[in-house]
Amino acid sequence: DNIDELREDIRTRMGAQHERMIDTEFREAVVDAAVADAHIDVPQELVHAKAHEMWHQTSRRLAAQGLDPARYLQMTGKTEHELIEEAEPEAERALKRESVLAAVVEAEGIEVPDEELLDSLRAATQGPGRPETSERKLQKALDRAKAEGRDEALREDIAMRKAVDLMVESATAISVE
Repeated sequence: DNIDELREDIRTRMGAQHERMIDTEFREAVVDAAVADAHIDVPQELVHAKAHEMWHQTSRRLAAQGLDPARYLQMTGKTEHELIEEAEPEAERALKRESVLAAVVEAEGIEVPDEELLDSLRAATQGPGRPETSERKLQKALDRAKAEGRDEALREDIAMRKAVDLMVESATAISVE
């Protein structure tokens, strides 16, 4: 209604965004600290394959946004091979993170029951301006995912997030000072 309310709304939103950013950075730092303490040898072939997968994901995102991946390569002045090579350190880091999280999932016996899958599907289908999805439709979507073998990837993703949550709960934050 007035400029003071607008300022306060912007201040609140920026504060919330800053808190989310700090939380995300802390979660990443916890996983990276565990990776640093782990002894993981990742074969170069696997690193290269992961970097290749990362490029394909990027090219699909670019295409979905209306930018031809070939045009993107022209704009960067690099070849697909060069971009894949440049992505290898990040690919290795991602594989090491996945390995540590998989070890935590196994060591802690983290499981993801169907109810958590339904909760995840429910959260994915809800949002502003979207009608609420019925439980019957959610169950049908889960049954279809199971029939197509897609539920395991979702279970793995949720289990990894639960592993990060567990690690964050046991981590000790170090103050900025």
